[in-house]
Amino acid sequence: MNVSFANRLSGEMECLQGSQMPSPLGLFGKTVLFYLVLVVVMRVMGKRELAKLSPLDLVVTIMIADAAIIAIEQDRLPIWVGLIPVGTIAAMEVGMSYLMLKNMRVRAWVAGKPSVVIAHGRINENELRALRYNLNELLSQLREKNVHRVSDVEFAILEPMGKLSVIPKSDKRPATPADLGVAPPKEDLPVNLVVDGVVDDAILEELGQSREWLDQQLRHQGLDGPHQVLLATYDNQGTLFVQPRGGVHLKKGDPAEQ
Repeated sequence: MNVSFANRLSGEMECLQGSQMPSPLGLFGKTVLFYLVLVVVMRVMGKRELAKLSPLDLVVTIMIADAAIIAIEQDRLPIWVGLIPVGTIAAMEVGMSYLMLKNMRVRAWVAGKPSVVIAHGRINENELRALRYNLNELLSQLREKNVHRVSDVEFAILEPMGKLSVIPKSDKRPATPADLGVAPPKEDLPVNLVVDGVVDDAILEELGQSREWLDQQLRHQGLDGPHQVLLATYDNQGTLFVQPRGGVHLKKGDPAEQ
């Protein structure tokens, strides 16, 4: 028994001595390479995959990560052993996305269909049972939408990504300007003139303004220049919002918006 144990121990030591540990420099290089490859792959796959993960997207992401990790950890494997699976999975995902755009049946089979779980203030028990979606989850997601009564809901739809879309009954919806017969002025997104002390000259040019105009506006608020500004935005109403950096104070008596 002692001889057998000694032989086995000797064999394990030979295996350990024969195996090569990955060199730090090689491991660093492969890690950097696969990081750049994965960044490119995720960009190619598109914002849909980055913004929200369906079950299929989650599986694809895990598979890509596993393929990259195996290639990084196994120093004796050539780089292409990891690149080919990563590229193949990404190509299949992109191809499947285009196929889903063209074929509704494929889209429904892969991504699923929206399910109406509440209709006209009544819970659809059969749909909840088919989805294995319990009442506590439903009520919790309704509360997240600031809906506290099922009877106030015209339709509640469970989207394929798991998000609950809620359409309140017409008499329970917040009043809008259209309901009040009011036509508010059109609003556009504010543009960033200064971000963390850096001026966007292209935006200033689009607005027909100059650096001198910006410096003058900042001086009116007691600031020496853009370097003291954390964020400055300008909207179509002509309102300039300025937030100075920490430790810098606006001129006393001047608001942050002009």
